[in-house]
Amino acid sequence: MNRPTEQSVVAALLEVPLEPSSIQVRQDHGGVLFGIFVTSPDAMPSGGCICGAVSETAVSVDLGGIIMDGGWRVAEGN
Repeated sequence: MNRPTEQSVVAALLEVPLEPSSIQVRQDHGGVLFGIFVTSPDAMPSGGCICGAVSETAVSVDLGGIIMDGGWRVAEGN
């Protein structure tokens, strides 16, 4: 696998029907971190998130939902 770039990760994510403005990426120590906010009209509260990292040797993905304060990750220690 080639070293991932921000552009290659965004291009791969856009193969899925995602809103381009919902994708955030950033280079980090040999890999690319990504975060995507997704919405669903059927969910209450509406939406969730997909985040993860792509490196030369691995891909990690974490799924989360909206918490009631409007964020999507529970603070450390809660």
